[in-house]
Amino acid sequence: MIMLRRVGIALGLLMTVTLVVPATEATPETEQDIDPERRIRAPERIGVVFNTSSILLELEEYQGAGIGLKGVWEHFAGRALIGFRHSTSNETTLLDLGVALEYHPAPGAVSPYAGAEIALEYVRNAGVSPSQRSVATGPAALFGVEVAPLDILSLFAEYRLGLTVSYAEAGDDSTTNYAFGTELGNQGAIGLIVYFLDRRDR
Repeated sequence: MIMLRRVGIALGLLMTVTLVVPATEATPETEQDIDPERRIRAPERIGVVFNTSSILLELEEYQGAGIGLKGVWEHFAGRALIGFRHSTSNETTLLDLGVALEYHPAPGAVSPYAGAEIALEYVRNAGVSPSQRSVATGPAALFGVEVAPLDILSLFAEYRLGLTVSYAEAGDDSTTNYAFGTELGNQGAIGLIVYFLDRRDR
């Protein structure tokens, strides 16, 4: 019995070594072994996005809905929107989410760009009877220009061509609407970006 146990343990160790060693050899041991093109690159710059509707640059919420963040990778950039509100006085809840991608063919102090975005807006009003809720979402193409008077500050304005699908219900009644066309992007406001992280010189 003792001999059988020893043989079993030896076979188990041999199988473990056989399975583990090839996997270890196939895995790069150091970061230098990883193909640079396959590495996930951190943004070169990161900033906070605001809206402004006047030349005095009075700050407003990004797209009138919430917090905006932007990351920049040389010719590409991404913007994200996160907004949430809940009011106990009228039992209303609002949620806004959005993602936009930009391509800048010639980055510089004046940088035209094209891109795409998709957004989601959810509204629920439980303070009325019957309760109401609505959802609106849809993709859009973006065409705009970004102007950077300072390294830490830039302004942008854009047009969008998009499709919006909205669904609303109140009690047993529900409606679905579609809208397609061109309009000013970013809720028709000038966007202002304040960059707080710049890794280009590192």
